[in-house]
Parts: sequence; structure tokens; C-alpha cells
Amino acid sequence: TFQIAKANQTITFAAIANKTYGDPDFNVSATASSGLSVSFTATGNCSVSGNTVHLTGAGSCTITAKQAGNTNYNAAPDVSQTFQIAKANQTITFAAIANKTYGDPDFNVSATASSGLPVSFVASGDCTINASNTVHMTRAGSCTVTASQAGNADYNAATAVPQTFQIAKATATVNITWSNSTYDGSANAASASVSGVGTSPENLGAASLTYYAGSTATGTPLSGAPKDAGTYTVKATFSGNANYNPAEATRTITIAQRSISVKADAKTKILGAPDPALTYQVTSGSLVTGDSFSGQLTRDPGENVGTYAIKQGTLTAGPNYNLTFTGANLTIVYNYSGFLQPINDTAHQTGTLESKFRLGQTIPVKFIISNAAGTSVQQATNPTFTRSGNLGSCDLSTTLEDPPVVTPDASNQYIFTGGQYHYNWSTKGLTAGEYRIFVTGLADGTKPYVDICLTK
Repeated sequence: TFQIAKANQTITFAAIANKTYGDPDFNVSATASSGLSVSFTATGNCSVSGNTVHLTGAGSCTITAKQAGNTNYNAAPDVSQTFQIAKANQTITFAAIANKTYGDPDFNVSATASSGLPVSFVASGDCTINASNTVHMTRAGSCTVTASQAGNADYNAATAVPQTFQIAKATATVNITWSNSTYDGSANAASASVSGVGTSPENLGAASLTYYAGSTATGTPLSGAPKDAGTYTVKATFSGNANYNPAEATRTITIAQRSISVKADAKTKILGAPDPALTYQVTSGSLVTGDSFSGQLTRDPGENVGTYAIKQGTLTAGPNYNLTFTGANLTIVYNYSGFLQPINDTAHQTGTLESKFRLGQTIPVKFIISNAAGTSVQQATNPTFTRSGNLGSCDLSTTLEDPPVVTPDASNQYIFTGGQYHYNWSTKGLTAGEYRIFVTGLADGTKPYVDICLTK
């Protein structure tokens, strides 16, 4: 009898090439000299299932081949193969950023790393970025946002990806304050402010103002704010700055004429006399201090007795005024000095008592009309004699007149004789009392009268 000992066996297991994290799973193989099957175990940054190795991270991995033996073979000595797992590279995908304008709203950026690791951002230039990846533009210019991923135990740092965009200057808003007015002699000045963009626009200061006559900002500028009546346009100009382009605005207003009303004074002159000064009164409105009227009133032509319209003529207060003119009349009248004796003309002779005559008498009524030189005048048609009815009792203290005996006139017309107008008034059939007699039909429109007392 003899003993048969188990045989020894060995494992043949080739070295494993180094790997990079992220490489695909791979199979390993080994053989035992016994022909028995070999099993594997893994330690380090890897795992093995059957003979398939999976890399779990960068670092190192040791795969150990084993054969436990059987009834005929002793267990084989383990054979280990160690390999290195290098860190994987990663890339960042970061899209271009569209150009912006100063004052545009803040915006968020995003980027991805091929590793799946989070990407961080930094900003340089005319912008900032916060922890929430929100970009804020600080001024016009340019901004560069750089996306980075620093890597970790399994990934190398990614190559940073910058994206640069331009920030254009914004357009400012020019606001003009200017209102219509009425001429008052003072300058009507506009004001203008310039505001920026955004929900809380910044105040960019005042704009420079240039004034023009008319409804457009063209032609030769005025020397300053307008004061005279008319239509004017102002142009407000902002020259721009580091963040804003130049801007301008225009506004048109009207300075209305100042209203003033003038009424001519009625005038009278004696036939043949020079015209009196044609004067007027301001009835509403007023002139601005320092302003004055110019020009003269005129009247319709003619030198005969009658009425002639007084007109505005060349009278003006100037282009700053809307002058409303109300005319009057110049009346050319005869020189009339009153009734002649035997009648006392109380209307023209101060302190003279009225005349008293007896009922039934014929009273010679006489008067003269003359020109300014005192020359007696005869008009084309004869004036007429008219009288009132009995006006009541008269002053009994008046001295009784004794007129010359004359023949009553059959008509009611005054007859021109010897440079005078005559009418012989018969008082027959009247009753005692006060009567008013008239000269009617004078060409100058006057109607002289006098009161006569008739007594028994």
C-alpha cells in the first residue's frame, strides 16, 4: 500500500494593461496547470463579476486569480495582477452668448460637463456673475463669461470655455417740459431731462436746448427762449456718455397773441374846422410794460355836415397783440348859437329866462347856422318847424315879450333870408302853458329846441 499525494498546480495569469476611468468593462482570463477553472477577485477601484472587470474609479486595481484545488490537486498559489486606472478627461459644452445692450435685464447662463460634474462660472470685463449664474451688465463694452470644471478624483480638470459678448450702448430718453402760453413779455423757456433704461431709470442730467422759430427744428437757431407771439420748436440734445448713445427730442408750442380791445372816442367838429385828434380808449386787456401803440386812427373822407366812421387805420399794438377795434363816429355839425330875438334861448344863453308871449301872437322864430369861420350857411333843403303840445304851466315871473308884427307862415318850413332862417309861428288856437319848439331836418342831425311860455 502506498499513499498517493495531491499534485500541486500553478496559475498562469498575464499582466493587465493600465486603464483610464470610464474605459469599458473588459474580461480577464487565466489558466491552471491542472486544467481546473480559475476564479477572480478584485480589490481597489474596480470590481469583478465572473471574469468581467468594471472600473469604479481612478486609482489602482488588483485582480487575483485563484484555483482552490480538488481531491487530486492542491490549491494553486494565487496570482495577482495590478494595473493603474488613470483619471478621465472631460469637456465643457457652453453655447455662445448673444450680444446685449446696456440696461438689458440680467440673464442666466448654463453649461454642461461631459463628466456630469457641475460647471462654475466667472465673469470679467463690463459685467458680474453671482452664485446663481446670473449675469449683470455693469456698463457698455464687452463681457467674458468663462465656464470651468475643476475635476475630482476620477476626472481631470476640464479645459475652461470662455464666451465673450458685446454690450452695446443704450438709447436714452429725452423728456421735454414746455407748454403753450400767451404773450406777457417774458421768455417762455423749456426744460429737459434725460433718463436711462430699465425699471428704475437713472437720471442722466439735463439736455442742451436750442430754440427755432416755426414748427420744425430747422433754420437759424434763436438766441434764447422765445417771448414773442408765434409758433416755436425746441430741440433738446443729449450728447451721450460711456453707456448711452446721443439722443434728442423736439417739442413745438405756440405763444398766443395777447388780447386787447380798443374803442374809438366819438368826435364832433364844426363845419370847416380842422379835424380833432382821433383818440381811443383801452376797454379790455392791457399792454405789457414797455410796449406801446403805434399808428393812427382814420375816418371816412368828407367835409360836409354829417357822420363819418372812425376806423382803425394804422393803429396797432404790434404782432404780439390781437387787437379788437370798436369804431365810433366823427360828426360834422353846423355852428349853431341859439335862437335869435325876440326869443331868449335858454338852451344856449346861460342865466337867460325863457321868453313869454301872449296867446294869439305870431312869433318870429329865427336862427343862424354857420361854419367854423362864422360864415352863414344855407343847406340844400329847408329845415322844418315842429313843436310839442302843451307841457303845462310856465314861470309866470318871466317878462312878457312884445314881438314885432309879422305875417304867419303857411308852411312849416324855415326860409333862408338874409343869412338867417326864419319861420313865423302863429299861436292862435293854442292854450296857455309851456311849449317846446324845434328845428327839425338839419343836415348835421341836430335838433335845436327852446321852451316858450304862452300866456293870456
